[in-house]
Amino acid sequence: MALTSLYGRGGGKIPFGNNRYLHVSAGRLEQIVAAMPNTACGAMHRAAYQGDGATAQRLLRDAAVAYLWTHEAELTAAERDLLATVAPRR
Repeated sequence: MALTSLYGRGGGKIPFGNNRYLHVSAGRLEQIVAAMPNTACGAMHRAAYQGDGATAQRLLRDAAVAYLWTHEAELTAAERDLLATVAPRR
C-alpha cells in the first residue's frame, strides 16, 4: 500500500512481512511520521514519490518500531506481540 493510500484512507496497515501488519489510525500514522528524524522522513517521501515502495515501507517500518518502543506503555496486546516478534528489545 502506498504512503498516500495510508494517509488518504485515514490509516491502514504497515506491512512487517510474514503476513504481519501493524494496524494504524490516521492519528497514529501522523505521530509515527512526526517522530521520524527529518532525513529519514524526507528519504521515505522521496522513495515513495519515485516509486520505490520497498524503501519507503522499510523506512516507515523502522519509524513505527522506534515509535512503538518509545510509547511502550500505550501499546495494545496485538502491538506488543508484533513488536516482540519483529523487533525484540536487545
